[in-house]
Amino acid sequence: MGPGAIAAAHMRAHRAGGLTEPLWVVGPAQEPAASFAGEWGFQHATADLADALADDAVELVLITSPNELHSPQALAALEAGKHVITEIPVAMHQDDAEAVAAKAEAVGRRALVCHTMRSFPAVQGLRRQVASGELTISQINGFTATARRHNENWIGGTREWVDNLLWHNSCHYLDMSLWVLGATEAENVCAQFGQPNPEYGMKMDVCVSFRTPKTELVTYSGSYNVAAGTSHMLFVADQGLFTLERNQLTDEHGTEIYPGAEWADLLAQDAAMIESIASGGPSDFEVSSALPVMRLLEAAQAWENR
Repeated sequence: MGPGAIAAAHMRAHRAGGLTEPLWVVGPAQEPAASFAGEWGFQHATADLADALADDAVELVLITSPNELHSPQALAALEAGKHVITEIPVAMHQDDAEAVAAKAEAVGRRALVCHTMRSFPAVQGLRRQVASGELTISQINGFTATARRHNENWIGGTREWVDNLLWHNSCHYLDMSLWVLGATEAENVCAQFGQPNPEYGMKMDVCVSFRTPKTELVTYSGSYNVAAGTSHMLFVADQGLFTLERNQLTDEHGTEIYPGAEWADLLAQDAAMIESIASGGPSDFEVSSALPVMRLLEAAQAWENR
């Protein structure tokens, strides 16, 4: 659902890996849905989600629509007995995310969410090292920026919907921080918000800080007020200072520890998701495992109108 830029990235991964058989495209209108269907070999196109959910041949629904639609569409698909993969964020409120996780458990279907950084070798490696005790991180500090001055999407052109810096882009990095640390709670959450975009209304700058129960510190700042994107995450550890840049991890001498990864290459993430659904095995992408960052974002959001 949602025939846009990220949907095309998913289809490249599914085609490359032979992961699924494309049946239905659901779009905001018939014409864009039909165009996407023709490009990627879908059998049907519609502007009505109910059409696809009524098809018994549909086993899995991949949700790539605007942020606000993720949770209601996920709930509808689960209620129809389908497995669900939704783009990040699974919801724009903590309660809605919890409702998706609860519905998946109640109906016996899987609900997964695309926290793409969890598939990156550097992030997986850091998490393993922390869990094993090989690496003791005391602080994570990061700044990331994405070009959104004109509400552009990541391949160029203006979005038809307005993006959200906290609940979308910041969600990637705040979840990654919690996930690497193995933390399920964030304490002393504090957030500050900058000025809104005069044309589109979304906040263009945000900073969030918190502490884990183990007293690890996380400070993150994100911006949409740039013409070109950048990302720089620092991991302060007893064993040294490590930098995550272009999704590559290096030590304080510039030596590569783990290789980089491309955001647009979703094959590793999507293949892992499909395999876990097919086998019934565990997954790093369960909606239930994303609830800690949903609680963190809800706590951060509460600071906007203080």
